[in-house]
Order: sequence, then C-alpha cells, then structure tokens
Amino acid sequence: TYRMDVKAQWEVVCQLQTAADFADFLAGIDVWIRRPHVVNKRVVGASILQERAVPKDGGSDRPVTGDHLSSRQLLRELIPRGGGPSVKELVTIDEDNGTCLFSSLAASGPLAIPGGGYLIRYHFSGPGEQARVTLAIPKAGERGDGVSYTADGVVAPTVTWLADVLLPRIVRWAEGNCSLAGKSNRDPLVPLDKFSQLYHQLKEKYGPFFVQNWPETTDPHKFVYEDIAIATFLLLLWQEERDTLRLLQKQSFVDLGCGNGLLVHLLSSEGVSTK
Repeated sequence: TYRMDVKAQWEVVCQLQTAADFADFLAGIDVWIRRPHVVNKRVVGASILQERAVPKDGGSDRPVTGDHLSSRQLLRELIPRGGGPSVKELVTIDEDNGTCLFSSLAASGPLAIPGGGYLIRYHFSGPGEQARVTLAIPKAGERGDGVSYTADGVVAPTVTWLADVLLPRIVRWAEGNCSLAGKSNRDPLVPLDKFSQLYHQLKEKYGPFFVQNWPETTDPHKFVYEDIAIATFLLLLWQEERDTLRLLQKQSFVDLGCGNGLLVHLLSSEGVSTK
C-alpha cells in the first residue's frame, strides 16, 4: 500500500497554481476518473467497477453515500483503443490530506504494481497565496525495488504527458471549465471493452479494402472508419437486446436508401438481414 506522504515517499514532478477551491478540484479530478478519453485519445474510456468509502477507523467498507467522507476508493478499468489489454486502476481520494492516488493493479491480483502509480495533490502553500495542484511519482528505490513510475504511453501515460497535458487540464476543469470535457456523464449503451474489441476486429477486416477502393471524393479514412464504428455500436446494441429478451434470431433493419450503402454492406456482411 501507499502512504499519503509526499515528502517521505514521493518525488514532486511539477506544480501549478489554481484559483479553484478543493470542491472544484475534486470535480476536475472526477472528469479524469470517469471520462479519461476526453484528454487521453489513446483510450476509449473508463468503466467504474466499484466505488466505496474507506472509514477513518479502518473498519469494514461501506457503500459511498452523499455525506462528507475522509477517504474513498474507486476501481476503474481503462479501455485502450485498438483492442489492446485493459488495465485496472485503483483510485484513492483522501480528502483530509487533499490527495488523489492512482495505482495500477496487477492482472493476477489486487496488489499495486511497484512504481505503477502517481499522486495528484491539492494544497495551500501559505496564507494569502493561491492553492497549488501538485503531481508526484514514487521515488526510485524508496521501497528497495529500484522502480519509479512505469508508463506504456497508453493506459499508463508518460510522466511528461501527465505534467504537460493532464495536470493543466485538471486545473482548467477545476476552475470552471468542466463543460470542455463534454456534457454527458451517462453510462454507455454498450460495454466499452466489447466495443473496443469488436471495432478493432471490424477495422482490420474491412478498413484497408474500403479505404483503398473508396469511389467518392470524400476522405475515406473519416467515412469508412466512422461507418465501421456505427456498425460496431449497432451490432453490440442488438446483441445486448437479444441477451436481455432472450431472442434466438438476429434482428433485421430497414434500408431507406440514403447514404453510400457502406453501413448496410457492413451489417449485412456480419449476418444482419435488411428489408
């Protein structure tokens, strides 16, 4: 486990001043937790698998409520674009210390990968001064493992990206620009992991041919992969409906004859009949 002690265990990478209060800071952090794709374009999104409160007395966990909590944890799964493996991340928000810790989880169990984490802290430097938001990573060798923050550049961004892109964006969101991250905070209609996997399969299956043989003057990369994404969504949506209603036969759709016919072709090629 990690102790929320920046001086003893953490190496400060950068810090920014902010006019936001602590509640606004938490709102900005929440955007990054629940909608990482608005700033990290290499991920499809995040699924919140679990959310719980951590009592001060160290007792048993309890569901998160609307009351002020000293500490709470969220387990999220980051879904990369392109069908790569997802990564689970434990997010610990300690309101007493003004910290938010992101820890990668090993695939084999609930143990944090050594060095696979970073800390974002909100704190006041002194009376009359603006608050600061700080990014810190584990000190190399602090725990005898010789490892600092580990990154793959996708679901685990590089330290440079965290400092130059993410931290300024969190500050902007905290200072009243959360609308820049998009207005929708609803759960997706189809699972993100299934969407990413199927989209990657259909992209590899149909994309190269139609991009190379695109008969129109429009940009094939835009329209071909856009229709593949739409087809992916519809196929998964209909699959969810069949599972819910226990339907054995695939649904059919009506072709109104508008558009270039690529979407119809994709759906028909995947076994969906048209009328």
